[in-house]
Amino acid sequence: MRSFHRLGRRTLVGAALASATVRPSRAAGTLNAYSIWPENYARPVFQAFQAATGIEVKFIRLSSGEALARVNAEKASPQVDVLFGGPVETFTAGVGQGLFASYKPAAAAVLPERFKDADGAWTAIADDPLVFMTKQKPLFRPQVRLCR
Repeated sequence: MRSFHRLGRRTLVGAALASATVRPSRAAGTLNAYSIWPENYARPVFQAFQAATGIEVKFIRLSSGEALARVNAEKASPQVDVLFGGPVETFTAGVGQGLFASYKPAAAAVLPERFKDADGAWTAIADDPLVFMTKQKPLFRPQVRLCR
């Protein structure tokens, strides 16, 4: 989130909650979400959203695969308004399955193109690198072949 410090809290929160719109809210003043982000990261974003809008966010934390499977299973009767966080591949798969409504938040206008889908299917909230780490010693055993 540090890389977004110049965008401002409202911009980030607005774009963040536009990750993927599953369906319109059932109850005014309440937003239901599945969060792929861990609770310790998602909760402060949802709290900031609630402080800025007055809309309460109720969320369940799921892995990306679980969240996408659940949204797909609930397609006929959606239970959430937003799928929040997670890798772009999750949202791309959901778009391919017809699970998300397009939405282009005004705040997304200040984001670089790589942080949003051109058709409004998703808006990125972070640029998290994937890192693989290992102890050096096991990699250099003769029977382990390294990719180059």
